[in-house]
Amino acid sequence: MRLYDNAGSTNALKVRILLAELGLDVERVEVPLGGPRPESYDEIHPFGLIPALVDGDATITESNVALRYLAEREGRDDLRGATPAERARIDGLLDTLSLELRPLLLGVEEFAAYGVAVEHPDARV
Repeated sequence: MRLYDNAGSTNALKVRILLAELGLDVERVEVPLGGPRPESYDEIHPFGLIPALVDGDATITESNVALRYLAEREGRDDLRGATPAERARIDGLLDTLSLELRPLLLGVEEFAAYGVAVEHPDARV
């Protein structure tokens, strides 16, 4: 298994945390946050974003999908949910955090992770 990531990427961080929780060995490949990505990375992630997880024939290019994939791959119903209703609850939480809450907290995240103050145009605070 190979994880294309960057130590400063908060999306890659959550995948690294789950990989560690699951005790899975992974080869980490550093991809720069700023500037151009290596040309070969376009073949792995069509948008050049971080992270990308490659596991055999599977290539996962979204961090939340990688979390779901890894939990299911390892049979961890405690992380993924044992029933469709439990999985829907977890999917809803992951999607809400990514699509609704994270954009509102972008300035805080950017400052905490990168030391840069960024004001998000949609911030309501």
